[in-house]
Amino acid sequence: MVKVCYFGIYSGVNSDEQRTQGVIDGLKAHDIEAVKCTELFPEVSIQLNGRASFFAHHILIALKLLKSYSKLIYFFFPKSCQCKYVIVGFPFIYDAIIAYFLCQLTRKELVVDYLMSMYETTVIDRGQLSPKSFTAKKLFLLDYLTTHLADKLIVDTKAHANYFSKVFNVELNKFMVVPVGASDK
Repeated sequence: MVKVCYFGIYSGVNSDEQRTQGVIDGLKAHDIEAVKCTELFPEVSIQLNGRASFFAHHILIALKLLKSYSKLIYFFFPKSCQCKYVIVGFPFIYDAIIAYFLCQLTRKELVVDYLMSMYETTVIDRGQLSPKSFTAKKLFLLDYLTTHLADKLIVDTKAHANYFSKVFNVELNKFMVVPVGASDK
């Protein structure tokens, strides 16, 4: 049986869990075992009263993410030793970049479930950020890096593959179209 390492930090939001479980069930249906190397996104609760609290909130998130990624990296090596591929599931914000370096060290191929572009969703589609803002530029950079570092990118439609190929200047043959599904349970 072929094994893949399913890698990343997930928010625990129901839609994330359903997407992850759907991919893992799909792999299993094709005799591919998904070895999970995952962590839940750390919860942060702090009262926001001004700039100091806002800054403290982001520092706390960074420290908790550092702890979660340290655990992921520690467990990655024993869990992935018999795997040829590493799949980074949605949402993949920083996961794909870390997985890229782990794949380089272990000579594994990196596949990213690129369900949606964080930049396109937040900036273009929802208009939540100005394209000129620092956060928008950071999201674009993360999407750009993700699309360029991955060996393969899973998208749900050919139109998305064409769009992301054009926006991020990525060869079209990097994309694999896998339609979004739903559990029949």
